[in-house]
Amino acid sequence: MPIEKNELSQLPSAGGGWDDGALKLLQLSVEYAPDGVFWLDREARIYHANEEACRSLGYTREEMTRLQLWDIDPVFTKEAWSTIWSQSPGRGQVQARKLETLHRHKDGSTFPVEVSSKQICFEGGEFHVAFVRNISERRQVEEELKLTKAVIDRASSACAWVNAEGRFIYVNDQECQSLGYSREELLRSSVQDVVPELASEAWKTFWPEIREKRVLTFETVQQRKDGHRFPVEITTHYVEVGGKAYCFAFKRDLTEWNAAKEAREKLGAQLAQAQKMESIGRLAGGVAHDFNNMLSVILGYVNMIKERFPPMDECLGDLIQIEKAALRSRDLTRQLLAFSRQQIVAPVVINLNTLLGEVHKTLGRLIGEDVATEVVLGEGLWSVRMDPLQVDQVLVNLAVNARDAMPEGGLLRLESDNVDIDAGFCAEPGGWTPGPYVRLRVSDSGCGMDKETLAKCFDPFFTTKDHGKGTGLGLAIVYGIVKQNGGHIHAYSEVGLGTTFTIYLPRCLDGDFGLAPEPEAPAIPGTETILVVEDEELVRGMVESMLRQLGYTVLAAGTAAEGLSLLEGSNGTVDLLLTDIVMPQMKGTELREQALSLCPGLKVLFMSGHTTEATARHHALAPGSPFIQKPFSLHDLSIKVRTALSEA
Repeated sequence: MPIEKNELSQLPSAGGGWDDGALKLLQLSVEYAPDGVFWLDREARIYHANEEACRSLGYTREEMTRLQLWDIDPVFTKEAWSTIWSQSPGRGQVQARKLETLHRHKDGSTFPVEVSSKQICFEGGEFHVAFVRNISERRQVEEELKLTKAVIDRASSACAWVNAEGRFIYVNDQECQSLGYSREELLRSSVQDVVPELASEAWKTFWPEIREKRVLTFETVQQRKDGHRFPVEITTHYVEVGGKAYCFAFKRDLTEWNAAKEAREKLGAQLAQAQKMESIGRLAGGVAHDFNNMLSVILGYVNMIKERFPPMDECLGDLIQIEKAALRSRDLTRQLLAFSRQQIVAPVVINLNTLLGEVHKTLGRLIGEDVATEVVLGEGLWSVRMDPLQVDQVLVNLAVNARDAMPEGGLLRLESDNVDIDAGFCAEPGGWTPGPYVRLRVSDSGCGMDKETLAKCFDPFFTTKDHGKGTGLGLAIVYGIVKQNGGHIHAYSEVGLGTTFTIYLPRCLDGDFGLAPEPEAPAIPGTETILVVEDEELVRGMVESMLRQLGYTVLAAGTAAEGLSLLEGSNGTVDLLLTDIVMPQMKGTELREQALSLCPGLKVLFMSGHTTEATARHHALAPGSPFIQKPFSLHDLSIKVRTALSEA
């Protein structure tokens, strides 16, 4: 509003008019005002500037009066000033302008300012009086607020401001995305709209708890716009701004975390199960080792004694019963060794289809006529490396397990095919390795198992049969054999719908050498010299007696060192080294190497009923290595010895 000089007398004062003291006071208030004050004439020259204006720009008052507006404001031009001046209001009108621009310091630096200006008529002249405030700090705060808002908007965690009534007053991008609403939709909503279990009455009691605890973390369930519910963890912070109370909440989606937790718990259970089976396996293997040696002695001497009786002698029948009992014990011992993965194996490259075709013929007698057997052989089945006797053990145990699940009869189905296991499947716990596998499925239509029974089905000595009708080792043996051969086994069952065991065996990329042929040589005597190295005295004596009964000359040693000493003093007369695989101080495979260095043409036959798991893994016999499993009969020993002696 233009103000004329003669109107100054109309301004109020303490005495009803403007005296010199009042005018001086007015002048001082302008001169020392905290904001810069500029008087500009029509040509945009600085007619007058107060002390703050000079300080903020770095000029003296005299220097300021030689400057024009565009000297201190790089934004304004002469043309812009002309436009502003021409738009000045007439007498009796009010037009105040407020804008933000830049001022330039004497040193050339610039800073943001807020300008409020009015036109004033005084002593016949027209002026613009401008009040200028440095807003550098305010701009910095605004920029920081913008940056903070941008960071929160784009944060990976969902964030929201909620007022005391539970209504959203701010939500970031992640909160919108997680709930499926637009920002506008959420800002028209309340917490109760997205948390189903938090009714309005519940919020009234929940808000005082937030206010009291200030920081509160809890888990709940939220509902998306499409109705999908998902678990979340929310941490709330109570704040008061401008006399109003708010709650700032950070949210974390627990869907993936809960899945990972479940996977960890599953993996922990698998680890505990593996450790339990490992401990029991070591115990079983240790017992089987000692028991096997004793059985070797029993069966060996029974075989030799039988040879001394005529066919119709009454005592021969008693010996045969002793032999049958020992053979049953031998089979149980081999099951314990298979379970503990400490069984000596002679793996060869085989095709499971060949074995399935052969075992199909014998399963009928094993499982009974009321159980039908169906075999589906996959075309072009890959080869695997495995001991054929172990394959028989697996199939027989699974078939017997299926028969017991079908007391009224049913269907046993065997299927084979090729599968490629990808990395995604191997991400599941269990130690899988991606690659080609041969898959074998054994399914039955029996009574099935509930979840509790299924979870324990591979546990050793776990059985659902009546007391005395099952050892509880069948499926544990299958598990041990599959793992020993680098494979995996999975069981699926439902009550009343049968059970399926799926076995994955790694494909063997070597050539298919076929099954290892059984020696067909007759049990004939020999005259060669054999060095027997066995640390168990009873077993050593039994083997020595067997060989002498067959006509061989025998040298016997209780240690590898003693055996090497006998070999060195034999002057090359020893034709065959018959050695145990696992002995103190030196293993049988190491003894063979040193013996061959003394006698390059020496034949070697290994025998064993047990090794530690480490030996089974690192010292397994190469395919075709001469080997005889303890316990063995006189007939078996004669054939194995003659075969080993006749090999080129």
